[in-house]
Amino acid sequence: MYKSQALFLLPHDTLGGAERVTATLAEAAALSGEFELVTVVVLSRGDHGKLDHLKRYPNLTINYFPFSGPSRALFVLASFLKVRSYDFVFSSLADINALLSLMRRMGILRTKYLVARESTMMFERDFGWKSYLVRTIYRLYGAQDLIITQTEKMASSLNANTGGKLEMLVQVLPNPIPYRLVESFDEVRGLGRTGVGPLQIVWCGRLSHVKSPHRAIKALAYLRDNGEADASLLFIGDGPLRHMLEALVKECQLEDCVRFAGHLEDPTSAMTPNDVGLITSDIEGFPNVILEMLASGVRSIASTNCAGGLEGVPGLTLSANSSPVALAEAIKEAQTNAGDPSLIKEFIRDRHPGLLLRRILGVNSHASR
Repeated sequence: MYKSQALFLLPHDTLGGAERVTATLAEAAALSGEFELVTVVVLSRGDHGKLDHLKRYPNLTINYFPFSGPSRALFVLASFLKVRSYDFVFSSLADINALLSLMRRMGILRTKYLVARESTMMFERDFGWKSYLVRTIYRLYGAQDLIITQTEKMASSLNANTGGKLEMLVQVLPNPIPYRLVESFDEVRGLGRTGVGPLQIVWCGRLSHVKSPHRAIKALAYLRDNGEADASLLFIGDGPLRHMLEALVKECQLEDCVRFAGHLEDPTSAMTPNDVGLITSDIEGFPNVILEMLASGVRSIASTNCAGGLEGVPGLTLSANSSPVALAEAIKEAQTNAGDPSLIKEFIRDRHPGLLLRRILGVNSHASR
């Protein structure tokens, strides 16, 4: 691909999983030498400093739209795109993916390559009465050149629920690891726990219903009643369930062994001293926090079977089901199932952002022939 212009779209600059992947790939694009100009459009106002690491690149610009939320920015986005053309456009949230597909059909978005990434298994989640909106959104798909799913399980779900109409566009590609972890991986990898002393568990993510963080507290209570009397739990992250979880900690009389660290811009150093990472989600695309845990030196992870591809993660133990007891047993097993450092290194290196971008561009180049 010749040097050209790339566009990456974000709903806001509060970096959840999908937003972080988009920002990481924008950084990869700026470093790649493939693009003379990389533009990041944030569809809502407020520069909260979350994208400051991108501002160091002279060939990357960030545009914030002056609205309270992405939905209010639609007409301005159409006007913005109408007078521009791009060689590569990327987004990673279903509603934005659908909108860009529609705009391309209408001739508003002009681009050589339109790439959409699926951030989760939308059809497997319970949206209640809003479920019909999900199917409506996916009816707008189809004008993309490539649709990325994180696992084969995601691809199967997407294809099954769209009648196979998108199958020729779907490609399974792994998530990239953030550059800050690539740069520090060799340093932090040797700093992890040796397994000596009381069991220390770390949970990291948004404290929301889909992540089911209450299971971590109940699993800890079971462990402390069954041979791990000194076990402790660290929550990294914040969210709407914070107060409910704090109340549950008091109810279980675990105040002395559960700590809430809140949101951390770089959770790596907080993860490093822990023995076991814990994933309690119901449904995920692929939990990017696994990559962060491994890169921080946490070589043992216990997880619910919340996503495809987990069987191939070094050092990861799947729980028999999602119950706190099953998670507690998985934590016990994980302590003796630490990942081999050489396998972890290979697993992390295979998710270098630059490598993923080259794969995307290679897929697109192949598709265009």
